[in-house]
Amino acid sequence: MELPVSSIGTNTHLVFHHYGPEKADKKIYIHAALHGDELPGLLVVNHLFHLLEKADKKQLIAGKISMLSFANPFGLAQSFLGTHQGRFNFATGVNFNRQFESVSRALVSRVEGKLTKDVKENVRMIREAFKEELDLRYSCDYVPRAAEEIMKYYLLREACDADVVLDLHSDDDAVMHLYTHDRLWPQLSDLAALLESECNMVDPDSGVNCFDESCSIPWSVLADEYPDYPIPMACQSVTIELRGEHDVYDSLAAMDAAALYQFLVHRGFVLPDTSPEGADDALPQVPNPFPKPIREATPLSGVDMIKCAVPGVLSWRARPGDVVEEGQLLGEIVRIDDPFAPRVPIHARTAGVIYGVNSRKMSTPGNVVMKIAGDKPLPWRTGNLLTSR
Repeated sequence: MELPVSSIGTNTHLVFHHYGPEKADKKIYIHAALHGDELPGLLVVNHLFHLLEKADKKQLIAGKISMLSFANPFGLAQSFLGTHQGRFNFATGVNFNRQFESVSRALVSRVEGKLTKDVKENVRMIREAFKEELDLRYSCDYVPRAAEEIMKYYLLREACDADVVLDLHSDDDAVMHLYTHDRLWPQLSDLAALLESECNMVDPDSGVNCFDESCSIPWSVLADEYPDYPIPMACQSVTIELRGEHDVYDSLAAMDAAALYQFLVHRGFVLPDTSPEGADDALPQVPNPFPKPIREATPLSGVDMIKCAVPGVLSWRARPGDVVEEGQLLGEIVRIDDPFAPRVPIHARTAGVIYGVNSRKMSTPGNVVMKIAGDKPLPWRTGNLLTSR
């Protein structure tokens, strides 16, 4: 898929790979590195491609699988003074996983008077309306668009009619964790269990129009607007944070790809492999008994994003994966401007699991340095529930 020329002498494209019958009853969409400098997902997808190639040769693929080798060629290409910078668009400052199209209200108008008591027909019609609305907004006659916006259109256009959408990311220094809509739990607890996710956060709307929410929120809005008609959460979209950005190892990627493949089998997108266990061409099997998630879902509004008040060197006493209590000492800020100044303590404001820590150990006032997922909403957590950076 060719993207518009963003500067003179350049050519950029997206590569969509499709497996399975074109008219299959179900579809899953998978991409990685929408934040172009989050590389673990690229290696996971590479391993998953090899598994799907084996499955395709064995004629095991039953559903439609749409997958990209990379989701963001612009972010992949950005480097500043030798450091890869793929989270924000250098030209606009916009986070590549923010400001996706919000079509919910437009869909409310588009389907008015057309809904039926047939849930399948409603799903089909809403998906068609979703595509039509996107196509209208991105037609040449509507308004000129930057190359980054066209890229986002192609990604959302390909994903909007999928039953399941997996957006692969990674955090800074973190454990495996997930974000999804609160109406998609416990449906997605099977994915969390297979990935051994240590933290699963849910919310109706984080307030930033990220990719997975742009796929799922329209369904909840329509269901609330038209309660007399059967409208399911027909797009189970989820952001998967594959640990930290430095966890780029074949051992981890192969394990995560196998878990995603098991999910595909469990959900019926791929048929079970009947090859003898240990055979060279044997594919991952769904575990029996099926695992339970390590941790039940908790509200995104229950996440305490810890910020520092003073500059200094961070000396942590806790790390990702630790379960902490409210008031527990997490670490200290060392005031290097005065070697004899007392250290500034950092305490937990909620009980929960530490799922992410800033890998940069210099404290900058106002920056998020640690994230703790608690079980209960926190009164100060309103508005934008994700980090702005």
